[in-house]
Amino acid sequence: MGIRYLTHGLILLFIVAIHPLRLLGQSPEIKSDKSWQMGAFAGVSQYFGDVSNKTYFEKLSGESKFSFGLLARKHLNEKIGLGLSFSRSSLFSQKENTSTAIPIFLEYSGHSNQYVFHSYLNLSNIFYGYADRKAYIYGTIGIGYASWDGALTNYQTNTVITDFATAVSQNYALGAPMIPIALGIEFPLSPSLRFNIESSLTTLLSDDIDYYKDGYQYDFLAHTHIGLNYYFGVSQPKTKKPARYRPTLTHWEPSGQVTVVDYERFPLTPVEKAPKIELPPLKLPETQVEATPQAKPGFEFRVQIYAKRQPVSSPSVIYRHINFEYPVVENYFNGIYRYSTGSFRTYSEAESYARNLQSRGVYDAFVVAYENNVRVTITPEMKR
Repeated sequence: MGIRYLTHGLILLFIVAIHPLRLLGQSPEIKSDKSWQMGAFAGVSQYFGDVSNKTYFEKLSGESKFSFGLLARKHLNEKIGLGLSFSRSSLFSQKENTSTAIPIFLEYSGHSNQYVFHSYLNLSNIFYGYADRKAYIYGTIGIGYASWDGALTNYQTNTVITDFATAVSQNYALGAPMIPIALGIEFPLSPSLRFNIESSLTTLLSDDIDYYKDGYQYDFLAHTHIGLNYYFGVSQPKTKKPARYRPTLTHWEPSGQVTVVDYERFPLTPVEKAPKIELPPLKLPETQVEATPQAKPGFEFRVQIYAKRQPVSSPSVIYRHINFEYPVVENYFNGIYRYSTGSFRTYSEAESYARNLQSRGVYDAFVVAYENNVRVTITPEMKR
């Protein structure tokens, strides 16, 4: 049953990984914030295999041991990344074998080193769009190599059945490829520092880790870790303030000599009234003036920056580090609260502003159209 659940999980992550449109975003012109992540983690490890018959929670009392590791990860954008990790796990498990004529009380104790190359998927940004959140859900899937050492003993008689030194002579391998998958949640403490909790399941493509074969085709390792991660190269988008118009004051000087006329030098004399001349009325030919048709109620283009099923209290909650040049407007449409900004008469003006917002960190900005504050579909004629 565990292998079946593992297979379903791998298929689900594979489908997400090969969905390029969701991973790359709405536009190929999105400029993502590429950064490096370095982290350390520690927690508990558990072994599941032939010498094991307890569940995860039953193993928390006695069969869970210490595990720790380091990781380095390159984020290609806000949704995907690639990384390397190393971890070392202590392993312990007990099982009573009553299928033999004389019952055997098995105990396995050992250590395992895991070297993993993995892909990282920010599930929150993939399915709900990029935004500043208090927590991010993510998943990883990878491939790697595990090596191990330990001993299989009879814990009643305290005799060694097989150990690291004698395993090879009994045709047991001391290492094998593995496939780890993980699901975790990450909490930003600052723009560069994050805390995470992660649970993973590793399939070892071998049945030799416990030096015992009793039905299971593969052995499994489960880990529950907490970690602290530091992000290098995270840059906050800088908003350019619009330049203020400053009028230039210049002193004007006449280019030539100015003649001053003193009107008081001329005496005032009575002026005779000129005879009134009456002109015949002017008749213009009658022309038919065509009435100018009134313009139809127009539409406007806006740039949508955010959408959510629950309303937000203020625009500053959406993007804390961006100052928008236009007011942010809220519209409720098809069960979703949509937030847009700007008002443009042409599609090209709105598209240019959307690209400007994308370059400043609003990665999901795109052009929408409204008529009388009602969302309408953009047609090819509207883009002309």
